[in-house]
Amino acid sequence: MNKEEIEYIELKLRVPKAIVDFLRAHETDLEGSVEEYLEYSIVAGVNADIDSDIFPFEDYDEIESVKRHWGLDKVFDEVLVKPSKTVEALERNIKEMEKFVKIESVRDLVTSEIQKLRIELQSLRDKSNA
Repeated sequence: MNKEEIEYIELKLRVPKAIVDFLRAHETDLEGSVEEYLEYSIVAGVNADIDSDIFPFEDYDEIESVKRHWGLDKVFDEVLVKPSKTVEALERNIKEMEKFVKIESVRDLVTSEIQKLRIELQSLRDKSNA
């Protein structure tokens, strides 16, 4: 399921002006628009509430069953996982770690970790190209 396949409804929400003003002033720091930030925050909040004990679910299996029943598992996967941002973060991490390859005492460990990150990065790129 991709974001275009998720059914959306428009809902009128009241958000304190101070919050909207703050978000608009810092929109360049967000990973998208104020509206996308608020969407992400709402979805992340619902996901966290389902995973906590706000709702009366007995265990992990029941929580996962409820998510599947309502189609929330796919919504959470699509909205909360941002492959492009994850790719950028992995690329930054690799670049930062490459600085430490010159240090002999940690070279093997760092090289191994960089290789793992490159494999993860390639996997994400393959998924986003599929």
